[in-house]
Amino acid sequence: MDQLDANQTAAIHDLGRPIFDSHRKAVRPSRNGHRRWFVVVAMVIAVLLLGEVFGRVLAHRGAVPVRWNIEELPQLEQQMKALGPGGADVVVVGSSVAGAGFDPSLFTPSTPGSYHSAYDAWVVGPNVTAMSFVAQHLAIPDLHPKAVVIVVTARELNDNGTSQADLWQAITTSPAYNEVLGKETFLERLGDKLGRYSALIRLRSVMRSPSAVVHTLLHGPLTAAQAALAPRGNATDYNTPLQFSAAHEAQERQALAGFHFGGRQLTQLENLVRALRREGIRPLVVNYPVLHSVYDSLFPHPGQDQKYAAALKVAMKSIHADYLDADAAGWSRSDFSDENHLNDKGRERVTAMVRQALAVPEG
Repeated sequence: MDQLDANQTAAIHDLGRPIFDSHRKAVRPSRNGHRRWFVVVAMVIAVLLLGEVFGRVLAHRGAVPVRWNIEELPQLEQQMKALGPGGADVVVVGSSVAGAGFDPSLFTPSTPGSYHSAYDAWVVGPNVTAMSFVAQHLAIPDLHPKAVVIVVTARELNDNGTSQADLWQAITTSPAYNEVLGKETFLERLGDKLGRYSALIRLRSVMRSPSAVVHTLLHGPLTAAQAALAPRGNATDYNTPLQFSAAHEAQERQALAGFHFGGRQLTQLENLVRALRREGIRPLVVNYPVLHSVYDSLFPHPGQDQKYAAALKVAMKSIHADYLDADAAGWSRSDFSDENHLNDKGRERVTAMVRQALAVPEG
């Protein structure tokens, strides 16, 4: 065997020695790593404490957790819960068309028949899917009505309405959505429990919105109380002389874009009617009036509104639904505040029509 040179011999001797660094000192675990972790943990705790302090400041200013991502629904929910079971014999569901065009105060103890009180559970710009959710999961559990009036126009029944779909998405992504359906996740339930003790957790939905934080600090909480609602839900800001705006026209034209009737939204309407009957609640579907001299031009193609009205009547007859075509009663410009919202004069007239329809025995 060849002799090992000096370098090889040194390497063999080194195998059993401790590892040395370049300065021939043993490598030992550094304390710097522990210090870094301590600093990170301390910073996290400090941030959480500051967040908790800030959350308590917001709470002191009156901030409340965001439950719904649309303006009217929190206030409507509060009103319905305050009225409680039996608080309304009749519940109306629909869009702002129903909010402007129905007057619950005209249902009184002296009203003929079985319906002596009413509540207007409308939201801005829904499709029938959203209206069905409001009826079945909010209004009916809170109020236990005897009848539900389902207010529709072509807008709510447009299968291709993108703004209507956006409104429904806003509802389904709201913090309260899973809670109302009884489908809260473990983390959502944990957050609810921790929120009883922590303002940071309880008001996290507010603190995610810089505009809401600024408004709360400067002016008080930004809440749905700003919505112009009467005590029984109906809108109070549509009693104006007839006026048109480019913004509202563009909004309605978009809602009617790609108009299609007879698909999933009609199915939702039919399913709602059946569900109400199973619950022993009387459904009444009402096709509400619009100002045809203006509104018809917003459809993609001429004549679509008339075809929609005829098809809706046939569809409601096929499921033996109580149906009122209020739009066919004949309306003038003096009944409207814009293309599709009634003023107080029109609202009083159509509410009387609904009262009269409900006075007739079902079927």
